[in-house]
Amino acid sequence: MESHDHVRRLTINTKAPRKWVAVDTETGEMWVGSTDGWQRADAQTAALVGDAARRNEQQVVVAGTARRHETRQRTA
Repeated sequence: MESHDHVRRLTINTKAPRKWVAVDTETGEMWVGSTDGWQRADAQTAALVGDAARRNEQQVVVAGTARRHETRQRTA
């Protein structure tokens, strides 16, 4: 995992903070936005994030398949 000498601040400006989630890809910790800043995600939020990730993965696979199919049709 890439690391830097200095701490970096990551900021999200939003009117809907609870829709944002941050995931530490080394530890698996999840943090959810709130009106008071970042808070550790509870089990229910973590499950929702997992569901969203699986849906996103399925969409990427479907979109990739469609693109390959379109390319084959154009070259045929």
